[in-house]
Amino acid sequence: MLDVAAYRLTSSDEIRTVAPGVYENFGSTRRTGVEIEALWLPSDALDFSVAWGEADSKVTRNANADLVGNRVTGVPRHTLTVEANWRPAAAWQGTLVWQKVGRYQVNASNTMNYGGYSVVDLRLAYNGGARHPYTLYAAIDNIADREYATAVNTIGYAAGAPRTFRVGVQASF
Repeated sequence: MLDVAAYRLTSSDEIRTVAPGVYENFGSTRRTGVEIEALWLPSDALDFSVAWGEADSKVTRNANADLVGNRVTGVPRHTLTVEANWRPAAAWQGTLVWQKVGRYQVNASNTMNYGGYSVVDLRLAYNGGARHPYTLYAAIDNIADREYATAVNTIGYAAGAPRTFRVGVQASF
């Protein structure tokens, strides 16, 4: 399966956060990009997917003429997610996911950027219940315990989660 989407979005009077509780009219922007997802099912027990996005987000009008043509802050140039699912037996599934978020600009003048990050997650799940479906799962997020930031701006950053172990139940009633 292959899914492709291309887009071109324009906005006016876009509001951006300068600092917590401080906002400004960033002007007009144009966002052009493509998103592609491919899914391959070599067997009933195994599938692979790749989702890739490329974005070009530019300022087209701003009160400060020096910012026109600059990249919009906080918008990564590309993202990539690779996933493998393995079903070794009925009701069981293992999932391995690698996600890469690319470089993006941190400030409006585009003099600071964040190089992006990548993380790997692993999940094992058991799906049961015919009348009332449920899923039991165990997961390890950020297997390599990489230090990264999910968001970066001129006053700081939001740290990404360290290696995290989760167990849980999802149930339908």
